[in-house]
Amino acid sequence: MRGHTTADRWLVGQEAVRLLRRRYRRRLLAVGMYGSTARGEDEPYSDVELTAFVRGRGADRRHEGIVRGLKWTVDVTTPDVARRDLTRLDIGWPLVAGIYAAAGRLYDPSGLYGRLAALYRRSARRSFRRAVRAEFVDHFSERFGKFFNA
Repeated sequence: MRGHTTADRWLVGQEAVRLLRRRYRRRLLAVGMYGSTARGEDEPYSDVELTAFVRGRGADRRHEGIVRGLKWTVDVTTPDVARRDLTRLDIGWPLVAGIYAAAGRLYDPSGLYGRLAALYRRSARRSFRRAVRAEFVDHFSERFGKFFNA
């Protein structure tokens, strides 16, 4: 089996957009590619990873398949979930930022990905400062208490 090119993966992404538009109709807001292909780091056997944003019910689904020998995955979610994930700093936050804010746009008529990227930039500064401050205060308080208890 031969490997695939970056162009092959983007074509599969475009095919997925056509299928998603047919399935979700007007509820489909945006589709983006994330992972190694979106970053330009894909290799001959990389898969196709997509996120689709929909309006209303029917989100939080995963569709998977193989097209022309390429494995693809589409995670279906809502903009509200993305906004929540982008403004909550935790261990998975850097991965979420790549999925939502740095995706390669395949279909985005309303500019949703641009708004998510802007939210990420604002949240990154605010959340990071808050998390570092909290960690520093907690860590410092604990060490300070141990020093005086010794």
